[in-house]
Amino acid sequence: MKTLPFLCAFAALLFSCESRPPPGDSSLPGTAQGYQSIGDSAFEGLSPQGAAKLAKKRGLLFRVIEVDGVSRPATKDRRRNRVNFVVAKDRVISTRRG
Repeated sequence: MKTLPFLCAFAALLFSCESRPPPGDSSLPGTAQGYQSIGDSAFEGLSPQGAAKLAKKRGLLFRVIEVDGVSRPATKDRRRNRVNFVVAKDRVISTRRG
């Protein structure tokens, strides 16, 4: 009978240590470089204007974070519904979510 309180305390400790983001947390899984979503490769090869139109059509926010190797100012907040474009020679060469 003495083991019941011990088991209850152990279970409470175990479940309280579960890793969950706090409510309202907009952080993303993935690496520091961002999260690649399925279908985001469709932006690659488009002009920035074409990529912007496609993002709007998909209901996504977008921004250009790099042009011809030069970083542009960007906030560090991460959003699941935003696509970051890296542009070179007037073409999107890669995308990152965040």
